[in-house]
Amino acid sequence: GPNRYAVAPFSAISQRTMDAFDTLPLDNYCGEGRGKEANGRQRYRKFGDLRLSWDGEMWRCEIQPHRVFLQSLEFNFAVGGIDRIFEPLDIDPEPEVDSILKAFAFDTSIDWHVKLHQIRVITTEELAGITVTEGPHRDGQDIQIVAVFRRHNIVGGASQFLPTGGGEVFFEEVVPEGHAICNEDAHMWHNATDIFQKDKSE
Repeated sequence: GPNRYAVAPFSAISQRTMDAFDTLPLDNYCGEGRGKEANGRQRYRKFGDLRLSWDGEMWRCEIQPHRVFLQSLEFNFAVGGIDRIFEPLDIDPEPEVDSILKAFAFDTSIDWHVKLHQIRVITTEELAGITVTEGPHRDGQDIQIVAVFRRHNIVGGASQFLPTGGGEVFFEEVVPEGHAICNEDAHMWHNATDIFQKDKSE
């Protein structure tokens, strides 16, 4: 639409995918930038390269050979220009990816190349819940999506959009579980606020 961003619910969340969040390895690169506030102990991640094709009924995912993840310094001020090595996905993301692309009515006449990150961010009284280590930024992709699978015992974590290059936030919303937010990356910066414990006894 004209805003170049949208929030939409997605229906498919498999138990296997949810269980996989509990076994994600530490993101060894999340201690740069603002991540230093948490000593790089707050974010866990796996990564996969996918080719998506429409078969007439659903989006089919073809997992590509695993490779490093690289972003230019132009887009990532914290770890740009570094070959980041993440463990490959060990889930079949097809049900969730199909549901999300349908939610945003992706063009079915072409194939899509998707860089898929499965990420978990945690926080405790001692551990800062830094969700985005580089602060407001672009990813250098055509389209960027964040899908929220679970929010447990937290406040914060609001998605934000800002003008490219910085400026006043023109969108800020906590995206609920089972919803995704999609935006055209070239037309805005995105960010997410930190998370904090809701019940400090848990």
